[in-house]
Amino acid sequence: MIIRGGIGLAFCVASLILPWWLFLLIGISMAFVYRNFYELLFMAIFLDLLYGAPSGKFLGFRFALTLLAAIILVITTILKRRLKNYLNV
Repeated sequence: MIIRGGIGLAFCVASLILPWWLFLLIGISMAFVYRNFYELLFMAIFLDLLYGAPSGKFLGFRFALTLLAAIILVITTILKRRLKNYLNV
C-alpha cells in the first residue's frame, strides 16, 4: 500500500511537470497496472481546473482532458476484464 501511495504521489507531481499527452500515456500504463487507478481522473480534473480553457474544438467544453481520462479508465477496465492473464494488483 505504501508503494501505491508513493507511485500515486509521483504520478501527481509528474502530471504537473510533463505535457498532457505524456501524462495520459503514463496514466494509461498505470491504469493497466493498478486496479481502480482514480488518480488519473483526479489529476485530469485538477489540470483542467488549473489550465483548461473553453475551446472551439469542443464546443466550449472546458474539461476535455477529464473527459478523455474518464474514457481511458472505462476502456482499460473493460480490457482488463477481457484479458485472460491479467493479474489484479
